[in-house]
Amino acid sequence: MKDDRIIVIGGSGYLGRHFIEKSLKGGSHVLNLDRQELDLSHNRLISQKFDLVTDVERIKMTIAEFEPNSVVMFAAISSVDTPLDLLDDVISVNIGGLAAVIQNLNRDIFFCFVSSVYAAYNGGGLYSISKRFGEELVDYYCTAKGIRYAIHRYGTIYGPSPGQGNSILEYIMQAQSDGKIKYYGTGKERRELIHINDASTIAYDLVKGQKEGIYAVSGSESFLMSEIFQLIFESLNQSVNIEYCNTKGNHYYSTSYNHWTNPAKKVSGTMIDLKSGLFACMKSITIKH
Repeated sequence: MKDDRIIVIGGSGYLGRHFIEKSLKGGSHVLNLDRQELDLSHNRLISQKFDLVTDVERIKMTIAEFEPNSVVMFAAISSVDTPLDLLDDVISVNIGGLAAVIQNLNRDIFFCFVSSVYAAYNGGGLYSISKRFGEELVDYYCTAKGIRYAIHRYGTIYGPSPGQGNSILEYIMQAQSDGKIKYYGTGKERRELIHINDASTIAYDLVKGQKEGIYAVSGSESFLMSEIFQLIFESLNQSVNIEYCNTKGNHYYSTSYNHWTNPAKKVSGTMIDLKSGLFACMKSITIKH
């Protein structure tokens, strides 16, 4: 029986790194392609410097040499506040890079495109637009070519290790160091937080099982941001002190699932409840300091 072999594109980010750790623990062989260094070492892990814009010619050869069962694409310019000045970069990476990857797949390879709940939200700026187009492109191209595929839309992920998008840990650090949290919003925004351990476990299980379809991965419960802040201050045994700032940013009010063409199956993380997860975040900060 052939060993499970996964090519991860952009695995040095927050979710990608944890996905690779889960894959290695599950016995898979992993090739990570990313322009950022990956601070992991394992006898079943190969990590190579790779740029989706300048190194696209390597994709075909890399796939042929590694012979993966699955290819998982995390790589993207992923800030919802990306300015219009970077439009060319967003198109080159989020659309051009994706197109280069899928055109070098074959029917023996399962493809997973990692997206976001922002893809189903009209106010997510260039990131949302590019992810929406990316989902449509993957669906159209892979269906036409007979390539098995999945699209994973992730909600708000948090956990004890720092990483892009781990805003909850940043709020906890603010509360610990400054005694208050500065938040751009009203506190009435709803989030279905999912712990990084749950999110990466679900991601690996879906990829390992080559589960086709569109999945929305989030927490099992919905919380107001004001309720999350209340939990943080209660856990720190501090009085609540939140500075709400007006914003016209690209942040959604509630987790989006089916606001546009392709509905998703919801998959919830239930292993780590929110209060325990927040406490683990606080403990990790205390240990580091």
